[in-house]
Amino acid sequence: MSIAAENLVRRNPTVLFTDLGTEVILMDAQAGLYFNAKQVGASIWALLETPQTLREICEALQTKYQIDTETCARETAQFVTKLQEAQLVTIE
Repeated sequence: MSIAAENLVRRNPTVLFTDLGTEVILMDAQAGLYFNAKQVGASIWALLETPQTLREICEALQTKYQIDTETCARETAQFVTKLQEAQLVTIE
């Protein structure tokens, strides 16, 4: 699935997580899956406390990190796709 800027990304409510400051550990207890997200990934997970569009995520990341729009959109889409494949988020 290709993710568009206006797709809404939502955390899977059954995923457990621990925020360690510069990284976050995600766990899907049902699947027995662990996922470690460092710095930028942890920032994305924190932003997803409330559902966000890919555009909203990138806008927030661009204010926090020095990254151009195209790179941010591409890399954020790749990361969110990995989260979706692991069933840690849904994309609408």
